[in-house]
Amino acid sequence: MKILRYILFFLLFFLFGFFSGIQVANIVEASKGQMLASGAIVLGYGVVGASLGFLVALFISVYYKSKPSLIILLNKILAVLVLCFWIFFYMKYQNQELQKNMSIGYNVEIPISSKGNLQ
Repeated sequence: MKILRYILFFLLFFLFGFFSGIQVANIVEASKGQMLASGAIVLGYGVVGASLGFLVALFISVYYKSKPSLIILLNKILAVLVLCFWIFFYMKYQNQELQKNMSIGYNVEIPISSKGNLQ
């Protein structure tokens, strides 16, 4: 059980670093105007972020080995953060697909909530 806690810790920090690196690339607009190379640039930012996340996880696991409750708490926090990143990127992708379909001229149905009408 103890080893699984640390494996999950490293995996979550790795994913958190990867998503953080992608978000940093988005914030600084690193791939703007790069055409075909933009995907590789954003992936590079993600890999650098994942590497830093792995190093931070290694540092924490070595220096706080005597505090397993801290690792468990960080696992819970990181799981929520990774889930939030995943939801954010999924919603962003869905919005881009909707915009692309609307610009092409496809008939896209936009759901109307029961709270009010869209104007």
